[in-house]
Amino acid sequence: MLGSTIISESNLQKLQRLGEDLEALDEFEHVNLDSLCTLDFETAVAESGLRWMLGQAVFHDEENGVALAKISPEGLAFLLNGRHEFDEEQAADLETLRAFVGTHGSEYVYELATF
Repeated sequence: MLGSTIISESNLQKLQRLGEDLEALDEFEHVNLDSLCTLDFETAVAESGLRWMLGQAVFHDEENGVALAKISPEGLAFLLNGRHEFDEEQAADLETLRAFVGTHGSEYVYELATF
């Protein structure tokens, strides 16, 4: 199973280009996770009463199976600071995500998910 791609970008208009051309991903600060995906994030954060995603998706392309949504900074903080029952590969993804957020912050973080 492929994991999600996490993107850091403050310019929402720039992000919307990804809905038309996924090749533009290389223009963004991002990290590809090997196994953690939306369902894992939602499940881990749900126990806190927080949400993983904020508002409506930036884009949701059912035909091509791709969506981009803003991650809740509070939900992200809970995920990164909490104790979760992840397998070894998922735990490695969590460490990768921690490093990414440590470098880029949590205010403008988005999840690019495929389905």
